[in-house]
Order: sequence, then structure tokens, then C-alpha cells
Amino acid sequence: MGRQALEDAKRAQHFFIDPLQPAPASAKEHGFDGPYRVQIIGLDTEHRSKGEHPLWQARATQVLEDSFVLNLRKYGNHNAVKVRKIKTGESPDDYVLEVIDGRQRARGMRKAALDAKGDGTVAPRLKVELEKGDGDTLVGIMISLNQQRFDDSPVAKAKEASDLVNSLGYGLDEVALMYGRSPQTVRNWLDLVGLDKRVQKLVDERRLTATSAITLKDLPPDDQHQKAEEMAEAGVVSGEARRQARQRKNGKAEAPRGKRPTIKVLRLLADNEKFLEGLSKDACDLLHWIVGDDSRVERILGLSAALTSPGQVAV
Repeated sequence: MGRQALEDAKRAQHFFIDPLQPAPASAKEHGFDGPYRVQIIGLDTEHRSKGEHPLWQARATQVLEDSFVLNLRKYGNHNAVKVRKIKTGESPDDYVLEVIDGRQRARGMRKAALDAKGDGTVAPRLKVELEKGDGDTLVGIMISLNQQRFDDSPVAKAKEASDLVNSLGYGLDEVALMYGRSPQTVRNWLDLVGLDKRVQKLVDERRLTATSAITLKDLPPDDQHQKAEEMAEAGVVSGEARRQARQRKNGKAEAPRGKRPTIKVLRLLADNEKFLEGLSKDACDLLHWIVGDDSRVERILGLSAALTSPGQVAV
């Protein structure tokens, strides 16, 4: 970014800057500890709550998805990161750009630039937009921007991805890169488009997750709708939906996975004579050994030898 251009900048004016441009030495004196000129509150500073700084947000330290970074590296950040200029000294170069809106984009562009630098390719440049105003105004801008963002519905996004793949001939990897998602996510979107429209409506109404809905793709349309309504009414989560799908595929019931028994439960079982009556002698001895009766080792066929030679089972 040109120094004079920044000095004369007006609100909503866009500039491009190297996301790895170093911070001035004077930045640390003002609490900006990050190595780069573009600074993120809570990541490049010691602030850990909104009470410590009004521009703090928890998302400053969220995990960055690799697909998101790849998307930025290829296409750049078309939506400018909103920043404000903070003077840190008397020299014209003594300033940092504090992020108001676009923390993830700023972080992603840093990572993309570092990756490009590592393999000797051209590093992308960060698009920024200078905001001016007092603290309350800037906080208001940050909050309103977050509130005004409405993601496309899952079905609308799925239909758009389907058009790119099936009508325009884009590959799954290309579409995944465009959205900053994984190829598997795009595959799931394509499955969602093939479901009964009534099931899609439940997804758009947030009564059923897209992940749960696509487990119904093996059913006829009317059965899809009936099952989807039942799942929505029961609040079935995606894990249970996948289990039910496996059950349909295998043609037999699949018992829900339970928690592993604690040692306390095992001891209660070892003391339950009625329960032990249904077990073989070796099973009883093994249960007692597990809960602490070492005298049972010699009674269990092959156990002593197996313990002496780990990985080998005596027969």
C-alpha cells in the first residue's frame, strides 16, 4: 500500500497490501505483538475478552480449514477486510492496520502467503478497506456486518454446486475450491439435490440437518418424506441417522453403541450370581481376573501364555 495513498484515504477506499508486511518496531509499545502490519485483536494482542477490547471476537483464534486457505490462495479475498489505521509513532511508517471485520480472511491470507513463499510462487495480496470513525462507530460496523451476513440455505447451495458439476462440467475438486469446502462436502450437496423436495424443505427449515437427510437417499421419495418427518420429530442426530441407514442396508438391526462399562459396573457383575450362571467357566474367571483376582489367570486356558508372549495367542 502506498504511504501517500493511505494518508489521503477516504472511508470505503480499497487497497492491496502484502499480508506479511512487517509491523513497525513501535507497534509493540502500543500492545501490538504480532509480526505483521495488519493486526488482529485477540490474536496479535493480549486481549482475551470483549471487556478488554471492544473489537475482540472469539473467532480470532478459530481453526482455519485448509480448503479455505486454498480458496484464498487461488482467488484472493474479494470481500475486503475492513481495517482502521492506528498510529504508533511519529514516523509516517509508524502505524498498524487493526482489523475491524474479516479476521478469518486476514488470517487465511497470511497462511496463503506463507505457503506461497514456501514453494516460491507469487504470494496473494490482501484486499483491505480503510474505515474511519470513533470506537463506537467501528464496533457498530463490526456487529452489523456480522448480523447482515446470511448464508445461502443448504439446498440452494447444493443446487448451485450441482449446476456447476452437472451443467457446466466443473470437477468436484474445482467446485470444492470455489466454495472453500472439501470434495466430500460437495458430494453430500449433490446427494441432497436428489432427495424428495419435501425432505429438502425440512432441511431449509432447519428441522433436519443436511447430513441426516442424505442418509435417506436409498429410499423411494414417499418413504424418504415419511422417514424424514419421523427423524425431525424425534430430533435424530446425524450419527443415529447413519446407524439407521446401515441397518437398512444390512437388513438387520444394529444395536446402538453404548458406553464402555466402568470397573465399578464390572465388579457388580462379578458379584451377581444370577448373571454368572449364564456364563461359561472361562468367562467367569476372566471377569473376576479383570476386576482384580489374579488367582484366576492359571484357570483360563491360554491366558498365562498369551500374557507372557504379547501379540501371540496360545491355542
